[in-house]
Amino acid sequence: MLNKDGQKVWHSACGTKNENIGALTISVDGTVSTELYKWSASIPAPQLLGLNNPSTEKVAEAAQMLDERLNATIARTAYDLVINEPGGKLEDGKPVKLIQNAETNLGDLCADAYLNHFEDADVAITNGSGIRTEISRGDITMYDIMKVMPYGTKLDLVKVTGQQLLDILEWSVHALPEEFSGFEHVAGLTYEVNPNIPTPCVENDMKMFVAIDESKSRRVRNVKIGDKELDPEAEYKLVTNDYILVDGDGFTMFRGAEVLTGSDGADNEALLEYITGALNGFVGEAYADPYGQGRMVSVTDE
Repeated sequence: MLNKDGQKVWHSACGTKNENIGALTISVDGTVSTELYKWSASIPAPQLLGLNNPSTEKVAEAAQMLDERLNATIARTAYDLVINEPGGKLEDGKPVKLIQNAETNLGDLCADAYLNHFEDADVAITNGSGIRTEISRGDITMYDIMKVMPYGTKLDLVKVTGQQLLDILEWSVHALPEEFSGFEHVAGLTYEVNPNIPTPCVENDMKMFVAIDESKSRRVRNVKIGDKELDPEAEYKLVTNDYILVDGDGFTMFRGAEVLTGSDGADNEALLEYITGALNGFVGEAYADPYGQGRMVSVTDE
């Protein structure tokens, strides 16, 4: 790689998740070599070697306190909150994932948490790829919340037009019936989609939304904000995360949108406050159906 002066500098990547220690050796003659040192044992080195000092004791103490907090029961759910097809298995035994191409009760719950986070929000969207695991019926712990939304992505309230919202929904479902990381779970709105119609979305070679091909029919129709039909000329206050706002998953239609409140709390914090606050610590009948509340209805033309 080059520095700001255009000079070549060495850069060595060492992998992810602190799995390796990288070593770069520059010999006297200028020859450069790199290697990775990796701990292959399943037991941590301090434990294996019996190493102990005030630092390790403090770390162990803090880890125990954190573990107790994360595993404490904070709420309950009467139903399994899913990201996969209930009981569905592929030939290799893996679950059939729904969260990136279909509505689910956990997707609804997460979108509702987004909407609840801002009092004056009209609608909310959250990308399916950011909802990482399920919550089984029974006790809910803070650890469960963190596993569902492990990234701690910040939330934003932005102003969009009805036309922008139509384009957002169209891009959300453009890959159906295939999975798409930017498939959005919604709150505050409902709509119909016909996945049999070829998508009118135009994308570039970077898989980014460019425009709608107006010579083609849209897949999305009958969009309602609450119980009112969406007005393309109206303005709406929409909650999403800051990943989506910076072209995440190709959502370029947010460029230039007015940010009313930016980076206000993390998504997992919003989910926690919604379950323990608005729902009084109990996820009940409203989220009974694993396939959600019918916010997205698949239709076909006769």
